[in-house]
Parts: sequence; structure tokens; C-alpha cells
Amino acid sequence: PFGRPQPRAPHRQGAAMIEYQTNAWSMSLLCRLKGTVVLQALAWGVPCALLAPLSHFVIFDWIEYEFDWGYSSLDAVWSSFTFVLGFLVVFRTQSAYNRYWEGAMLLREARGEWFNAFSSLLAFCSSDAEKQDAVVAFQFGLVRLFSALHFASMQTISDSALENDMVQLKGLDADSLAYLRSIPSANHRHELVHQWIQRLTVENVRSGVLDIAPPILSRSFQELSRGSVAVTKARNMSDVM
Repeated sequence: PFGRPQPRAPHRQGAAMIEYQTNAWSMSLLCRLKGTVVLQALAWGVPCALLAPLSHFVIFDWIEYEFDWGYSSLDAVWSSFTFVLGFLVVFRTQSAYNRYWEGAMLLREARGEWFNAFSSLLAFCSSDAEKQDAVVAFQFGLVRLFSALHFASMQTISDSALENDMVQLKGLDADSLAYLRSIPSANHRHELVHQWIQRLTVENVRSGVLDIAPPILSRSFQELSRGSVAVTKARNMSDVM
């Protein structure tokens, strides 16, 4: 599939990832508006602040006067409210951090598995001088397909992945490249590139470019599959709220 180079198509326009640059005191990070949640917090905080004086009047001047409630009853309600609120804040914060940590570790695991698979396939190439052109062509296509695999996997979990982050797909035939870009689902693009890597590997095993025993070669397929499984698990972080 890797013959003549193809011109690069314009990359997909999407929301740019926010890159946070922190200084010694992180004051610029705290005061910036882009990417902040202060505006969303104010949308809830300001109405609550305006309702606070009204609530004070209702509780202490009207309810207590009409129903003769003591301060002990109000203290019990306030204590229950603060306990529930504190529990929810701590629980949700801990859950959010655990989800982030799990997703980050799964992506690191996928990157490590794919790196091992890629480096192993490079090491398995034949050293026969007559096959060096075929070896170079195989390596040329392999590095681009693995880059496309990583790019497609990032698209499955983030809208900010841009095609500038991927090695150019030079050499991929026009029909395959057009078909890849026509697939609307990032999940399906990831699976398609995964299949292309496996197919490219099998074809070069049959041609003798990969000169290694099958049991050893199977390790590359296992590492490739484990990396894709890790990305699928990481997708739960964005698909399941």
C-alpha cells in the first residue's frame, strides 16, 4: 500500500487543547479566563449569595417568630447540611482524581505496548542485502501507520487531537487514505489502522522481510492488541460520565 507519496490534506479543525504554563507562584494560571471554571461557578454562586439575606430573614425573623423554633433545631439542620456537602465534595474530588489517574495510566500503558511492538518489528527485519529495499519500504510504512494508530486513539478520547501531531501518511495509496478520512467515527478509524498494521506485518512475513520465528513474532501482535485494549478501557473515562 505504500507506493508514491501523496499530498497532505488540510487537518481537521477542532477545539485546541489548552496548554497551561505555570510560573513560580502560578498567579497567571489562577487569573486567566481561558479554560477557567470561575464563570460557571459565579453563575451558581451569585444567585445563592443574593438569596442568603432573604433566607436569613425568613429563618430568623419569620419562621422563628411564627413557630418559635429554637437555635438548637437550626444548628442540627446546619450541621447535617455541612456534613452532607463536605462528604459529597470529598467523594466527588476523590472519584475525579481516580478517574484521571486511571485514564493517564492506561494511555501510558498503550504507548509502552505499541512502542515495544514497533521496536520488535524493526528488530525482526531481515538483514539480507537483496531485501533491503523491501525492508526500508516496510519500515517506512510501519512508522507512519503506528503514528496514525496513536493519533486515531487520541481522537477517540479527545476532541483536541490535530493531524499536525501525526507523521505524514506519505506513500499510502489515495484510495486507502480517502477511505480512512471518510470514516466519521474515530473508534472505527483506530480499529482500521490497527488492522492495517497487522495486515502489513503478515504480508512482509510471507515475503521474507520479517525473518523471525513465528512464536517470537506473535509477541508483537500481542503487544499491539494489548495497547488497543488499554485505549478502549481509557475511552470509558470520556464515554461514561
